[in-house]
Amino acid sequence: MHEFSNRPDVLKSVQMVQGGSQWYGTCSKKQEAAVCRDPTSRVLAYNLLRHLLRQIPTHIAYGSVSDYLPAECQDDVLHNASGGIENFASVVRVEGAGHLVTHTHPSAVAGIIWDTLVREAQSDRIYANSRKLTRAKL
Repeated sequence: MHEFSNRPDVLKSVQMVQGGSQWYGTCSKKQEAAVCRDPTSRVLAYNLLRHLLRQIPTHIAYGSVSDYLPAECQDDVLHNASGGIENFASVVRVEGAGHLVTHTHPSAVAGIIWDTLVREAQSDRIYANSRKLTRAKL
């Protein structure tokens, strides 16, 4: 069996599973593909990205395998549409994952989200504590 034969874009349906228990059931390939059918939203998102990044801390995790979008497209979003990779709050590349990183590497994505939340919480705590110290000195 090919190592990618269980990918959602290869299967007839997608089954969400967490720890052996089913989450929400399955969705068909048609339902899964429907998410990507609106070309207008992609263009709008591309054009607004650099403006949104200035207002909303944005963390991005993407796969290292260019199985859907060419690497040049990924690089264009990271470096041009965004106004520069430094405008993202964080950028993480998941080795061995492709476009459907949340489906093929859910544990890695969950770990990235967890680490980001912990880091942000610690940062907020440090900021709040420094504000308390500053007010105490006044």
